[in-house]
Amino acid sequence: MCLHSLNQRPDNTVLLVLLKSEQGPQDVLDAYTKTDGAWILTLMKSNYIVRSVQECAVKCNTETSFTCRSFMYIEKDQDCITIPANSKIEPILRRRSITLYEKIVYLLECVIGIGTDYRGTKSKTKSGTLCQRWESTFPHKPKYVFFLKLSIFMLQNVSVSN
Repeated sequence: MCLHSLNQRPDNTVLLVLLKSEQGPQDVLDAYTKTDGAWILTLMKSNYIVRSVQECAVKCNTETSFTCRSFMYIEKDQDCITIPANSKIEPILRRRSITLYEKIVYLLECVIGIGTDYRGTKSKTKSGTLCQRWESTFPHKPKYVFFLKLSIFMLQNVSVSN
């Protein structure tokens, strides 16, 4: 949906006109990879009843209890389970009628640029240099504090000064 117009009427009410754009609700799923019949068992999770898989993706994107890395959707029950784990962290179990959606950004193993948006699990650079975790102060004490919602696997590039 896109905002087409916002008009104030004489009685001070607001008329909001929405038009459906060519790119529909499916777009929210473009950031996810889909695996049919997959389940990740984890203790930390949030359950929601939703009307669609797209609504479940929005729940994952706006989760406040933890950093949502994936969600499971059970279409017949319209059940949505958001979780902080993914297949890089926990093993996948097979279970019929469940579809696992994982955020692609958390599955990537390649860093482009200085790595500030890296969410993968690699702990060495391409050349073999061991990386330092964000919370670690050894072997280098970080000059900067990062207030980003990053995974524990986030690696510091201690040679970057900006």
